Amino acid sequence: ENVGNLIARMIEEFADKGLLGSARPATIDVAGGGSEISYLLQYLADVTGHTFHKLASKEAGARGAATAAWMSAHNTSDSGPFVDEATERVFECHAPERRKRYLIWQRMEHDVLRKALPPHAEIEE
Repeated sequence: ENVGNLIARMIEEFADKGLLGSARPATIDVAGGGSEISYLLQYLADVTGHTFHKLASKEAGARGAATAAWMSAHNTSDSGPFVDEATERVFECHAPERRKRYLIWQRMEHDVLRKALPPHAEIEE
């Protein structure tokens, strides 16, 4: 969850700066790396409220760039010939109560950085 909390904080910073567009909640496409961990994506969806769309492996990397170029050249949003639908997954917020844990983590982190709380202290709510 700590890794998820760090990622959630970055996502919130991006949203605050308008980098996720105007839609709230946003849909965020992910591929490769940490997106292979379903628990992490579900945790991020629950904590941030955003929807995470795990792209099929055929959409990632160089093939993804080629797919995007083909779609642009043919003025279409249909990536059907390039996408293996069976490997796509969508993670939506199902447990918004998880956000409370994230907010407690944020507060503890802030207190530690201000040296107002020793790193080993725990906060009970």
